[in-house]
Parts: sequence; structure tokens; C-alpha cells
Amino acid sequence: MAPRAIWTGCIRFGGVSVPVGLYPAERSHRRIDDPGQLDAVEPASGHVIEVLDFVREDRIDLRFYDFSHRLGPHGDDRKYAALATALQKMQRVGVCQWTVGGKSYLGVLTGAGGILSLFTLRRKNGARHADPLILSQAALDERELSAA
Repeated sequence: MAPRAIWTGCIRFGGVSVPVGLYPAERSHRRIDDPGQLDAVEPASGHVIEVLDFVREDRIDLRFYDFSHRLGPHGDDRKYAALATALQKMQRVGVCQWTVGGKSYLGVLTGAGGILSLFTLRRKNGARHADPLILSQAALDERELSAA
């Protein structure tokens, strides 16, 4: 069974509008029994994901990436494919803003693998620090390195 879009709208930048459907990137364990539950998912700003700027991929620290969503074409496949391909080839991401349930979000639009993905971004104080994960600087011999 093909997945269904939980939201439809468009990505907008400059004078261009790309119609998309939003699909969860992970399987949800929650069921939506009441269509009214979807009201909290739908943006109040006319179903628009506004691209504020396009920047190099490496300009945004991966620690700030939070939840991911997949965006599929909704109508015009050519515009969708053109945007996804351009982002991937130019190694750019779109810095986006959208509103869901009265709350404004900031995120990143990527085009890896020809598929548009939308990642919400954590606030600066919400980024995870890698310090607890840093291992001791133990010297490894050649045998250990070759086994790795």
C-alpha cells in the first residue's frame, strides 16, 4: 500500500512554487482516527514552506538537525525533480520557515538522492554536544588498526 501524504502544500522561493506532499520519514505508532487531529499538522500560512535562502550544505552543523520529513511531488513532477536535482548537484540546502499548529519552525530542505527532505532544526541551546562521546587518546598498534 502506497503511503499517503499527511499534508499538501508548496515550497516557495522567489517567484517559484513547487507543489509537494509531506510524508512521515519514519513509521508512526500513532493512529489518526479523527480528521480533526490533522488540523494541528496543517500550516496556518496557506500551506507554504518558504525558502529564505540557499546555502552550502556544510554551512549548517549536523548537530542542529532534528526531525526529518520526506516531501514527494504533488502534481508537477518536473518542478519537484528540478529542485531536488539542483540542490544535490550544487551541494546546497534551502533554509526554510513554515508554520504548523500556530508554531513557527525553521528547517533545512535537502535534495539527496533526488528526494526532497525537510529537517526541522534545533535551537542553539538544544544541540547535542559530542564531548561525552570522545574516546581517550589511546595509542593503537598496527594490528588493531588493520583489524578495524
